[in-house]
Amino acid sequence: LKDVVSVDQRDVLAEGFPEAGSTHNPDGCHAVMIDLPQPWAVIPNLPKCFTASGGRVCVFSPCIEQIQKSCNSLRSAGFTQTEVFECVSRNYDFVHSVLNVPNFGQKSATDLLNGTYVFGKSDVTEETNSVGKTYKKHEPHLYPPLDKYLASTNGSKGKHGNREDGCWVAVPRHKDTGHTGYLAFASYIPMCKTELTPSTAVTSTTDVQGNEGIDQAMDCSETNQ
Repeated sequence: LKDVVSVDQRDVLAEGFPEAGSTHNPDGCHAVMIDLPQPWAVIPNLPKCFTASGGRVCVFSPCIEQIQKSCNSLRSAGFTQTEVFECVSRNYDFVHSVLNVPNFGQKSATDLLNGTYVFGKSDVTEETNSVGKTYKKHEPHLYPPLDKYLASTNGSKGKHGNREDGCWVAVPRHKDTGHTGYLAFASYIPMCKTELTPSTAVTSTTDVQGNEGIDQAMDCSETNQ
């Protein structure tokens, strides 16, 4: 990787990052990653390290107060499109789970799978409304589970199914050791400065009523730098 990677040891807080055109940065860089105790101290000189088309910077800090200082320094240095992300470590444990179906009075699905399941007469009742008209009412029907998943009404738990009947689930841990972290991203885009250059002098004229006035003929052209 010696053709694309170069290593240099220096105190960037005191000397800053190598500027574009230097030995270790001849063509300028496209991005800079900063992980320093005081990142805002090196941000003002970062624009000198990028290529002519600008570049991106990423700043890592463990606390939000440092990120706030870095963002203020980025804004003062002319960076735009600032984004901040919080890095939160969250670990999960993977367990195999088979959930039992609570018993709300529904029937077993064993007969349903065997083709012998039928709705009983108790599923349909007759009621009379306020005007004396009799109508049939279908009681809500719950889809029946298998016997091995159906919990008993006497409080005992249902049988655990086979391993292939369950599924793998991710359970977040209640406590995780670690620390917070923040990443701030920003872009430096060189701006084209526009200047108005006058090409004629200011002349004094007198109108027909004898009032003196100032005529300023300005032939302004835009110059991009």
